[in-house]
Amino acid sequence: MQGRRLPDIGVDEYFDDRDMQPGDYVRLYGGKHWVACAPNGDLGTITTHRTTVHDDQTITVSPSLQFETGKRWHGYLEKGIWREC
Repeated sequence: MQGRRLPDIGVDEYFDDRDMQPGDYVRLYGGKHWVACAPNGDLGTITTHRTTVHDDQTITVSPSLQFETGKRWHGYLEKGIWREC
């Protein structure tokens, strides 16, 4: 699934994850923390993974991501493309 990077959320801005759609990801507060919505709609925070921002502003996250807040999803986000394990 092709993901969609949302505009970064600034320090003084409010972030509401209810606006996120499956495949979306966003950088929070100018830092290294990201919030992502897996293809199945499960939300997760990316804090301890290595995240590379590419020239086209897509990201690659490693190692694999595992979301367990609801529907459970495990897979990869590489250059903005989601791929399930």
